[in-house]
Formats: sequence, C-alpha cells, structure tokens
Amino acid sequence: MRRDSVGQLGRTFYPQSVGFYYLPLPKGKRVGIVDRQGGFAVTTCDACAGFGLNLVGLSSQIKSI
Repeated sequence: MRRDSVGQLGRTFYPQSVGFYYLPLPKGKRVGIVDRQGGFAVTTCDACAGFGLNLVGLSSQIKSI
C-alpha cells in the first residue's frame, strides 16, 4: 500500500491493528520479523532480544515475496 503521508498511513493501519487486540497471545518465544527497509526491523530485533524472544529464520518462499 502506498501512502503519501504519515496521517494516511495511521488511518490505514490503526483500524487493522486493533484486530490483534482481540486475538489470544501467541504461545512460545519464537518470532519472525518482516520489514521492507530494515531500520525498523533492527530496532524490533533489539527489542525482541531484550524481552527474551528468539528470532527465527524465514523460509526462502517468504523471502522471495
């Protein structure tokens, strides 16, 4: 999705992200991170490590998307 402003981005993703509130918490400590640019992913990886989560490698099929 292309958005021309941060406001448009927020209006797009906030309603979708609210759905995660109602899902049960995942079990286990394995986490996969997907990001287009990399900067956010690095910060997220650091945060996951701080919370004791384990980063898993993604399959070649996922990487090719």
